Amino acid sequence: MTHLISYEILTVETCPYRNLFYKQFIENLKEKESFKNSNIYFIAKTKKVRFNLEKTKLVKSTDLSTELVIGNGIKKIECSTSLYNLVDFFSQFYKTQVDFEHRLRSNSPDFIFHYNTKGSKNDMLSIELKIEGQEDFKIDIPPENFEVRCNINFENEPEILYIGQSFKMIDRIQSHKALHKAVSQIEYDEEVKIYFLNFKYGYGGIKDLAKIEGKMWNYWLNEDRKSKGYKTKIDLVERFLIHFLNPFIIISM
Repeated sequence: MTHLISYEILTVETCPYRNLFYKQFIENLKEKESFKNSNIYFIAKTKKVRFNLEKTKLVKSTDLSTELVIGNGIKKIECSTSLYNLVDFFSQFYKTQVDFEHRLRSNSPDFIFHYNTKGSKNDMLSIELKIEGQEDFKIDIPPENFEVRCNINFENEPEILYIGQSFKMIDRIQSHKALHKAVSQIEYDEEVKIYFLNFKYGYGGIKDLAKIEGKMWNYWLNEDRKSKGYKTKIDLVERFLIHFLNPFIIISM
């Protein structure tokens, strides 16, 4: 063997089916570089994870405390973390969590938060950001944010139902036959999620063949995502993943 190509998952973005047609969620998803660079997707099912609204509250004006319930209550975990960790865009304005919380707890805070009990549901918490002289700004927080930020392991491994590729991801997914089939077949305590994967690619081989800065091995991200070479790599990784993971739903598209 003179050379080889390897694939490594770089990022994964998750979209619960319940949010696939929720405009604000999709707009926020489209802004993430990790989503923009994804061309492989998994359709999977997991046990539902929901909030216990009776145990959800805002603490010390900066932290959100709640209880997460999986499936039909087979497991419950209480957790609490700063809104700085739960809402990505705060890091654009405050370099650290300490800066963010210091500003909120000062004598004259620039803004305050209000937990909206009426607007919250067991699959989406509603927080209102109130800035004096400006219109209130609504922030939605799904259970997945707590799972990731609080490093909670429910041992709720997804069952992969379908693997595909696309260069027009949202349009493809929203009208997907396999997705609608999966949703129609799940149990009451389950839900369908879509995972958008972004890969980096490695090349190894004889120096004269590699031609990558004179190295025997290197990783790179292909910036020309419309090139024939890039699409070939996507085809290869899609076929490998289908063979390796053996998804449950096979539909001729």
